[in-house]
Amino acid sequence: METLLLISYLGGFSFLIYVLPFFELRSVSKWALIGLFLLKFGAGTFLWWIYTYHYDDPSKADIYKFFNDGKVMYDALWAQTGDYFQMLFGIGNDTPHFDVYYCQMNNWYREFESNIYNDSHTLIRFNAFVRLFSFGNYHIHTLFMCFLAMIGLTALFKTFQCFVEKLPWLLLFCVFAIPSVIFWGSGVLKEGLLLFGIGLLVWCTFRWVHHKFTLWGGATMLFCALLLFHIKLYVLTALLPGLIAYFWVARTQHKWVVPKYLAVWCFSILAGLNLHRFFPQFHLLQLLVRKQKDFFGLAAFENSGSLINIPHLEPTFLRFLSTAPVAFWNTLTQPHIHPTHNSFMILAALENMGIYGAVVASIFFLKPIKTWNWNLLFFCLSFVVLLFVVTGWITPVVGAMVRYKVPALPFLLLFLLLLTDADKVISFRKRIIGCGRKSG
Repeated sequence: METLLLISYLGGFSFLIYVLPFFELRSVSKWALIGLFLLKFGAGTFLWWIYTYHYDDPSKADIYKFFNDGKVMYDALWAQTGDYFQMLFGIGNDTPHFDVYYCQMNNWYREFESNIYNDSHTLIRFNAFVRLFSFGNYHIHTLFMCFLAMIGLTALFKTFQCFVEKLPWLLLFCVFAIPSVIFWGSGVLKEGLLLFGIGLLVWCTFRWVHHKFTLWGGATMLFCALLLFHIKLYVLTALLPGLIAYFWVARTQHKWVVPKYLAVWCFSILAGLNLHRFFPQFHLLQLLVRKQKDFFGLAAFENSGSLINIPHLEPTFLRFLSTAPVAFWNTLTQPHIHPTHNSFMILAALENMGIYGAVVASIFFLKPIKTWNWNLLFFCLSFVVLLFVVTGWITPVVGAMVRYKVPALPFLLLFLLLLTDADKVISFRKRIIGCGRKSG
């Protein structure tokens, strides 16, 4: 029965991709998207297999932690239905009455609790909701996550397809087929929800900028912003400056691009540094310092094999500013190929080498500067730089760094693709094919 249920959901989601107008893309068939969806499900299943059969205690693996805690919340549906819905929607669920459930969970409370929202609650609630349809079948949770990630990635593709019309398959690869995005964005982890929220938020914002504002689009933007806030607040804060600056530049005839982006970045930094004056629990620099210390402590406790030396933070602006270049560089280049690394680290290092190759290719096929879309380039660069810097500040563990930079990787490759002259690529491809035919 579990297998039949899984096949039914797999067919149902594939059917939705085939029939829904949202998934209609120029130059890309629905069958290609269904193939990518199946590839994602395969990657999510492989991730499950690794954590299940290659870990000493699978219950401590990330893919199971929130799944198991979600069962505790789901079981309340049959014992106290009202308690289930209160916990699911976060309505009056912080009273001692609910400790009978939370004490059975391993991840509802953090070891070092703070006033900042615990983003683990979102994944626990996600799993508690999906159990209504999965009946406890873990692989159906993977399917739901893959479908949500497909929605976000499709929205991102639709956003950029009008800017890269001549190279649809390269665009498809940059958005959907980055190995880390496929692997980590297909499991029952936060990355899938991040891709969903980022893709829809960017798509709706660009539709507002270049077409018109709609209530449906505005509601979707608000929902996605709230979702990102409750999953990874720093991802939302890395994305917003670029979106605001892009909106400003596009609505002012694309003039003074660099000064406007600098103005938004400076305002964002000043707002972040002074946020604690209005909300005392949001002392940005102290929060980042504490997050880094927690990471060092966790790495020492678990004897992490991918720990690297990163500059220790202090709650001063000059310290953060001076360590930003190192933080960005570590996130961009780690991991390096090293014989002592495990297979995952080696594959991630090979992916980095592929990105270096994409940099070289974009230089080789570089567009004339006068044709550059500066607004779009700075938007992509803004998100990549901010997310990479924050990741490099707080994360001394390369394994975690590989996951944390996943949401920015499509934007990094899109930045390179926007610099690439499509006509040069097409001409080069024709010459290669012509040489191949002659030699044949």
